[in-house]
Amino acid sequence: MQAFDISPDGLLLAVLFQSTSARDGWLRVVVEDVATGRTRMDVALNVEGIRPEIHNFPWYEPHLEFSADQRFLTVQDWQMIRVVDIADSKVVRTFTSTNDQLSFPLSIHSASSNDLVLVSYGTKVPFVWGNKGFNDLVNPQRVHNELVDISTGQRQSRWDSLDIPQSLSADGKLAAVSEWEGSTPLVEVEIVDAQTGQKLKTLNSGFKFKKPWAAGPAGRVIGRFLSDDEILLSPDEHVDSTGHRSGDAFRTVRVSDGQLVREIRPQDFGPAGEIAVSADRHCFAALNWYISPGAAKRDAAPAEPPSLLIFPDLTKAQSYTIPQLQAGAGLETNEWLDSWRPRIANNAAAVAIVRDRGVVVFQRN
Repeated sequence: MQAFDISPDGLLLAVLFQSTSARDGWLRVVVEDVATGRTRMDVALNVEGIRPEIHNFPWYEPHLEFSADQRFLTVQDWQMIRVVDIADSKVVRTFTSTNDQLSFPLSIHSASSNDLVLVSYGTKVPFVWGNKGFNDLVNPQRVHNELVDISTGQRQSRWDSLDIPQSLSADGKLAAVSEWEGSTPLVEVEIVDAQTGQKLKTLNSGFKFKKPWAAGPAGRVIGRFLSDDEILLSPDEHVDSTGHRSGDAFRTVRVSDGQLVREIRPQDFGPAGEIAVSADRHCFAALNWYISPGAAKRDAAPAEPPSLLIFPDLTKAQSYTIPQLQAGAGLETNEWLDSWRPRIANNAAAVAIVRDRGVVVFQRN
């Protein structure tokens, strides 16, 4: 298993499989009915060449994503982006980078009110861990982005950035990207025009490290668009020399004027940087793994396993919790976070998480 997604209505589960042999060039996309387990679609994708050693590319993850209207699946492998028509069970178009130097697919982000998808490409040069930034905070340095319409095959824009975009606005007009050129230890979120790549503004999250370990980037803000003009901001998992994260709340900020719209402060909040927003942008799920500042300062392990916080209504602080997530093997992709990566359907009708190299789907009662 390489990747998965839950459909916006919560009724279908899509999974991307590949051969266990690095020299076996096949991928398979399977869509199953959540309630019955019946296979609704099974499409084989032939690929050429040897897949890269994924652990050398900490910013890369195989990916697939339902379109908001559930007509298409956008699939990303190490060669290209493929668009699968779910009704016809066939690949209807493919995309590759127009930049010869930055041609390795890194990420896809979909709009929710149309068929626009932001595709990011980078270099396939292996990452040297000895050159990593402080506190394991790394970025690809240069990324080529293309905004495409998966229903027509039209490319709408091409632009470069210093990191992989984190999110695309509901209408596909804005993108959230980490601001690496800032002067503080916290990497904030900048908003760019998705048509031109022009930086429009840097948002002030209000998060801050009390006593950074050293100069330079030591943590970042996670940004997920909730609409055309609202974005959800969260601290990531990094801590300072006192054992504290840069913040203890989720904050929704209005992009147009940077004003705080609402704040949610969960009890014993331990953000881990993994946040999934539903296709309609009305609910979200976030990994929570609390560790006391004292234990974090000593680099001790958390006392409890992680849990998943589910917020079915963005206007309320009420949440559900899926507790005691199992530690263990995640997907065959990139590092430990694949063990916990969630997906959430509209209205929180269903939530999918990884468990022991498989996927478990929870349905809302």
